[in-house]
Amino acid sequence: MKAIFRVLCLIGFTAMTLGCWNSGTPDGKVKVSEDGNNVTVDVAGPGGGKYQAGESVKLPADFPKDVPIYSGAKAKAVTTVQQAQNVHFEVSAAMEKVADFYDTEMPRQGWKVIAAFRQPESCVFSGEKGKRTVTVGLSRSEGVVQINITMSEKTE
Repeated sequence: MKAIFRVLCLIGFTAMTLGCWNSGTPDGKVKVSEDGNNVTVDVAGPGGGKYQAGESVKLPADFPKDVPIYSGAKAKAVTTVQQAQNVHFEVSAAMEKVADFYDTEMPRQGWKVIAAFRQPESCVFSGEKGKRTVTVGLSRSEGVVQINITMSEKTE
C-alpha cells in the first residue's frame, strides 16, 4: 500500500507542478518542505498551487462543508490549484457501505448527481451545485477504500 501511496504522491506532484508551470507561473519558484511524515510543495505565482501528502494531512480550511466525507476517512493528500481542490482519503470500511454513503449523502447535501458508476471494486459519483462540480472516485486496495474528491468551479 505504501508503494501505491508514493505513486499517487508522485503523480499529484508532477501534475500540479507541470500544470502550474504550463499555465504561466512567471517565476517558477517551488518551495518543498518536510515535517515528519508529511511533505508540502508550494508553487508561487499566478497559476500556482499547493500539494500536501503524508500521514497527518489536514483538510483545507476552505474545503466546502456541503461535500460529504465518509466517517473515519483520513486525508492523505491535498492538492489546491486556483479554483480546484483534490483530496485523497483512505478508510477501512466495506466498499458497498462507502458507495451507499455517497449515493445517499450527495443529494442530501443538495448536490444534483449527474453521473454514477458502481462496480464491486470502484465507483464514481459526479455532481453539480450552483457553479461548482464535485467528483468522488472510490477504489478498493489491500482492504482499504481509497476516496478521491475533486471540487472545482464550472467553466462556461
